[in-house]
Amino acid sequence: MKSFHHGYLLTGDIEQAKEEALKIICDILGAAKQNLSTNPDFCFLQTPLFSIKDARTVRENASRKSFLGKGRVFIIESANITAEASNALLKTMEEPGGLSYFFIIRRWSILVFIFITSFSLNHCGHHWQSSFGLL
Repeated sequence: MKSFHHGYLLTGDIEQAKEEALKIICDILGAAKQNLSTNPDFCFLQTPLFSIKDARTVRENASRKSFLGKGRVFIIESANITAEASNALLKTMEEPGGLSYFFIIRRWSILVFIFITSFSLNHCGHHWQSSFGLL
């Protein structure tokens, strides 16, 4: 059985990052890429500013039980994130309330989240992952 990280930060080319995320998500959910849009455990949030309202929506959805039993998966694509939303997302990732996976997609990784330095980081290709989860 494959083991997946709790969270991922994918940076650089947005389309390439989405493709890489979708490959991993298909493995997690055991679903074909073309079927993800109808999968009840998959959520794609694309917004120019990830707000506290968005973070609360993700938290609410992450706390729900997986419909298909393989976990809930979230892609968050956002150019900016508020400090409040960053803190709320961190809390959600620390205590998701269920099996959840988070994929944060951004053009740049600089100043993504202040708490990034508190994790033990492992370099994986040109993306950073932590054994805990999000970057």
